Amino acid sequence: MPKRDETGRGALRVAGAVLAATIAGGQVPLAVPKAAGGQCPSGYTSGAHYCAPMPGTRRDAIRKVGSCPPNWTASGGYCLSPVRPR
Repeated sequence: MPKRDETGRGALRVAGAVLAATIAGGQVPLAVPKAAGGQCPSGYTSGAHYCAPMPGTRRDAIRKVGSCPPNWTASGGYCLSPVRPR
């Protein structure tokens, strides 16, 4: 019997850990894959397949699925984290 593929679950765990480390560590936000429609969130610039944070961006972006987490704001197909202090 084939083993259950947990690649998606593992990738989700890694993404969550990276996001938490980025927010906690005060590092530069990471690039995010483009959402349907090809638009990038506020503070991000468009690349071929990703949206990259512009210099000085202090908000992390995640793809919006349903509603945004508490204290995050919607920007197109993304949710933006609260502004991090410098």
